[in-house]
Amino acid sequence: MSERKKPSRAAIAVSKSGVRLGALSLGALLSSCLVTNQVDFDQPIIVSTVRRESPATEFSPLPVEPDEWCEREGRGDFLFEVAVSDLNIEEELQLRPVVNKVVVKGGEIIEPTGRESRGIIPFCVRRSDLRQPCNLVEAVVASRFFLDTSRPYEARDDDVAIAHWWVIGSAEDNPSASFFDCPDARPDAGVP
Repeated sequence: MSERKKPSRAAIAVSKSGVRLGALSLGALLSSCLVTNQVDFDQPIIVSTVRRESPATEFSPLPVEPDEWCEREGRGDFLFEVAVSDLNIEEELQLRPVVNKVVVKGGEIIEPTGRESRGIIPFCVRRSDLRQPCNLVEAVVASRFFLDTSRPYEARDDDVAIAHWWVIGSAEDNPSASFFDCPDARPDAGVP
């Protein structure tokens, strides 16, 4: 019969350190974060579509008289309308009005309709928010915005869509205002 050799002390020490290393690795693996919600990292972000309706053109003078509907509803002076659609037909959306890169009052909740089209969404802007010779007015739409309004274009799901207008200020505040006062006006100017 063959004789069994007794393992050396060095071999026992290496074997014990391997067991310890394996135990530490297993402990680290088991102490990892447990995610209980189903997360699909491959799910694409579906961005809404927002299209200018009223005023229909990118450049617009400020009307002399306030809009009747805006005044009656107590929402402001100048009416804007956007057509909104979203492929996620069950998702509630939010419209955030932004003037000259600052969030202004008049946001809207856009309820799900069970269809892709959410219809024409009106919002109003106060004349006092349009005091510059040229004002960038934006309808920023997303599913969920951060509460911090100092970041008007950041949403929790990065699903931001924007329609924009360049509005020439009132003749009262800016008697010589014209479209030449909009040096930043370009098709993508509304996108941060």
